[in-house]
Amino acid sequence: MELHKGKLKLAISPCPNDTFIFGAWLNGMLSVQESILPAPEVSFMDIQELNNAASDGIYDVIKVSAAIAPTFLDKYRILPCGGALGDAVGPLLVSKEKIDYPGLLQCTVALPGKDTTATQLFRFAFPQHVNIRHMVFNQIEDAILDGAIEAGVLIHEGRFTYASKGLSLILDLGQYWSDHTGLRIPLGLIMVKRELPDHVLSAAIKAIQESIAFARQNDSMLMPFIKDHASELSDDVIAQHIGLYVNEFSIDLGTEGIKACRKLFETAQPEVRISDQDFVST
Repeated sequence: MELHKGKLKLAISPCPNDTFIFGAWLNGMLSVQESILPAPEVSFMDIQELNNAASDGIYDVIKVSAAIAPTFLDKYRILPCGGALGDAVGPLLVSKEKIDYPGLLQCTVALPGKDTTATQLFRFAFPQHVNIRHMVFNQIEDAILDGAIEAGVLIHEGRFTYASKGLSLILDLGQYWSDHTGLRIPLGLIMVKRELPDHVLSAAIKAIQESIAFARQNDSMLMPFIKDHASELSDDVIAQHIGLYVNEFSIDLGTEGIKACRKLFETAQPEVRISDQDFVST
């Protein structure tokens, strides 16, 4: 496969964990940049938009919701780095007024996209719930506050700001998953086109891992770039977001991370067979 102008086409979200992970690579900050891969051509999208783009096979490397990843295995494989796995933390189900379980079943709940991991985790926790409205993730909090919707699932920076805005937690869906499976919760994964040659795959893995290492040592250099794309500009919120979702599994899924992915895939896409070859090895 010949790369467009020698560059990969990358699509990620504008959220702090993605801009932290990819920022050094995107901004040409790696000392060995050209010997790895030049900075890719990047597009920033909402997670549901990313899932739609992966379905179309437009990008060489793309962030997707972990729950829907098996759907794209005809075009893509799963990279071992760059993703987000939570440790008993995940999307939050919140409301303006306190709602108990029977009351929740009578409510309409806003979810951030029909194919997102958040939606799958909600279904895992509340399989009987049918009153759902899909919305763009950064519109859900205001919709609850304005009374347009009774409850909703927050992702990204929303998990750190909901309480200060007067919303109440009903359930941490990531905690629920971990309590019932004993596993980490795969939230987002990085997928790569199957036709990319092995040397490009290896270079992409190295570039992402080097980019994370650079960011950890030079986070202040990346903060303007991260803030340019973040929904919440608070340094504390951004730091909490990165601290939760950029961890050892972002560097390498490893055996534990792959096991968690397989469990989620079995739950979300039980009809899809997953092989070891669907995961790019380091």
